[in-house]
Amino acid sequence: YMDENGKQLVAVDENSNVELGCGGELMITREAGTGISTKIIGARQFARYYRQKPRSTSVEEEDEGASHPKSIVRR
Repeated sequence: YMDENGKQLVAVDENSNVELGCGGELMITREAGTGISTKIIGARQFARYYRQKPRSTSVEEEDEGASHPKSIVRR
């Protein structure tokens, strides 16, 4: 695998379980005790989205069962 700067990532052996995803992610798979473990390392350009936390819902919204935040419903 080669990036835009010409730097290359080389698998250590033929049995390597490292793949390059379509979005630039590295997918690493390995056998765990009870099955297969997969880890995906995302592209740096998307790191700010990975760090975001979902917006918390208010107690009133949960009680009403509303699927939209009140700010949208009031419009």
